[in-house]
Amino acid sequence: MKRNNIGSRMDFVSFRQDVPFIMNADNTLSIALFGDTSRTTNRTFEDTSKWYHFVLRVDSSQSTADDRIRLYVDGDQITSFSTTNNPYKMKRQIYTLSRGILFLEIFMVVLIIQMLTLLKLIMLMVKAMVQIHLV
Repeated sequence: MKRNNIGSRMDFVSFRQDVPFIMNADNTLSIALFGDTSRTTNRTFEDTSKWYHFVLRVDSSQSTADDRIRLYVDGDQITSFSTTNNPYKMKRQIYTLSRGILFLEIFMVVLIIQMLTLLKLIMLMVKAMVQIHLV
């Protein structure tokens, strides 16, 4: 995301409309999960000359409540928040915001990896069957 107007609120809403990224008027970033503000950064984002890359990781399987939501900006984890509300249960997802909005659900990635692994296994089995047939 690139800031072009600091000092005013900008909302970046996912296609599901339940995980908006909100750039606040004080130039902090808030993330609202399912209607509640889950995190508001202490860090401000005032540089209008650069692109920011945001990644939000949500994993309700983490035993530590503060680890269930992780926010990364330009590859660095943000750990200082003025607002911290931890959701109880959610599915594992990765949300990224970079030069527009791209939301990628980790379940899709895992499914693709599993399908590729299965395809590789099938190819190895076919190769073995062909070698047995040739012998």
